[in-house]
Amino acid sequence: MTFNNNLQHVLSTALLAAIPFILSFYAVLNATCDDSIADCIYPLILIIALSRFLITPVRSKVSKSVLWFFLIYLILSFLSLVFPLSQYSSYSWYKISTIRFGYGIVIVFALLHLNKNDIKYLSYIFSALLIFLCSIILVDYYTSFNTEQALSFLTPFRSINKSLGYDLRAATLWNNKFTASWFVFFYWGTVVTFQLKNLKSKVFLMILFLVVLVATINLKSEGAVLALITSGLLYLICKKVNIFKYKTIYFLFFNGTIIAPLLILIFFTFSNQKFYYQEKPTYSNSIESSVMSRVPIYAATHNIIEQKPVLGYGFGSSMSIRYPDKKRNHPVYGSILPGGHPHNIVFQFMIEFGLLGVAFLLAINSYFLYFLRKFYSKNDKSHVLITLLLSFQVIFSFSFSIWKSDIVLLIIFFMLLMRIGSTQLTELTRD
Repeated sequence: MTFNNNLQHVLSTALLAAIPFILSFYAVLNATCDDSIADCIYPLILIIALSRFLITPVRSKVSKSVLWFFLIYLILSFLSLVFPLSQYSSYSWYKISTIRFGYGIVIVFALLHLNKNDIKYLSYIFSALLIFLCSIILVDYYTSFNTEQALSFLTPFRSINKSLGYDLRAATLWNNKFTASWFVFFYWGTVVTFQLKNLKSKVFLMILFLVVLVATINLKSEGAVLALITSGLLYLICKKVNIFKYKTIYFLFFNGTIIAPLLILIFFTFSNQKFYYQEKPTYSNSIESSVMSRVPIYAATHNIIEQKPVLGYGFGSSMSIRYPDKKRNHPVYGSILPGGHPHNIVFQFMIEFGLLGVAFLLAINSYFLYFLRKFYSKNDKSHVLITLLLSFQVIFSFSFSIWKSDIVLLIIFFMLLMRIGSTQLTELTRD
């Protein structure tokens, strides 16, 4: 019986470790915004997660709140397809995206039970894996050795070095941005598994932060760098100030990434200056490019949203809807948003679901904020999770179409990390 229990524990730990391992190597070696490759990852991860679920005793309760939000998402998305009917909405895109998020929900629920030993093992696995992945990027950048190509044998899928049929430069740029965002989430997911009162842990995590920061900078993703720095500053503030104590300021600040886009829309509504997206804008540096290139995109998004601000254009419409430009000042003959999305999660929800979409985002975000504030008085892991949440908000405020397969994987990874952290909050509080 003891042998069976030990074997069960070893298998459970191995399956648990396999999930971040496979997801992270996919992020570094394969992610090129190619849905045909990314969609192969979902059933693989689901098989691993369900296998662990079947051999692990589950004592945790399923969070009905997550299921309620998923149900509301399904209803809101479906209604946006039929009421009102829109030439831009896409039922096929709704079906595919729903399957992807459905996979994600099941994967997260299949990892319901995590004990203290699991968290301890995860701290070793996460830190070792993150250091190794960052080393791949740093060796690539500072030497002539191509580590990604050397490690391509680890994946059965096409790596970015074998991007047949694709622009290799475009695939690499996408992979860099995606990997940088992955590193930011992974770092805070690693922090949440450590005992933060241990001096050795603090020193190690500080060094790890610098390693991740250098790797992220070398990947040239300004949004990910901004997310890592702002979340790092927030973490330091939380160590000194109990931000959860100031309820109104707390909710307003962390809902700011949802409120700010609404203020931007108001600005463009009353602005006399017309902005248009340029196909090849020129800026003096990458930071200026990252910031200023968004202004015309957001202005174009405003021109779209102001036509249907309440109900939007329907699910998937941001990928095909057109906005007026200088050459063709008519929405039917205008240009598609660059990349097929407005580079902001709130704007994307407003285009597709209108103000109802904004209300949905506010509800989800406020639920997370309420949950973290509820347990803060008894467990200081809350301020780590709030930094993870802030990094998510910053990254999705400047880029990514959230229905693409790679991005859904990124969201699933974020959900898994939040689940790992929330398990510690509830279990340690009960202890």
